[in-house]
Amino acid sequence: MHWHEELTFRIARKSGPLRVMSTLLDANRAITQDLPAGYLKRPHWLKAGQALIKAAESGVPADIAVATELLVQAVDHEGWMHKKVVTGADRLLANTRSTAARVHRRPDSARAQADAQAYRRRERQSGPERSR
Repeated sequence: MHWHEELTFRIARKSGPLRVMSTLLDANRAITQDLPAGYLKRPHWLKAGQALIKAAESGVPADIAVATELLVQAVDHEGWMHKKVVTGADRLLANTRSTAARVHRRPDSARAQADAQAYRRRERQSGPERSR
């Protein structure tokens, strides 16, 4: 077995539970020990695991490259390759939007009353014109 062979490149996720993977052994431990329960049953992780075993058994650089690529795809599929950075400005903007929505939102009954009043006003204004 060739568990100590290097992956085609180092895989360092931006978020999620997996460790940094540099070798086939690192990837094996990440899949078997770091993944949350049940994740290994997902098709993309099964594919990556099978490719990882094939690469460890053969030690062929092409197999290692395939395993590396499938690992990256599986990590990316979970959304762990990207990390959204939330700044103070983002939080402030989000709070401003939610506050504005609460201030300008009327309860349904108040909205219905306002709509009814507006309808009556339009009717009163257009009433004399209709009789002409």
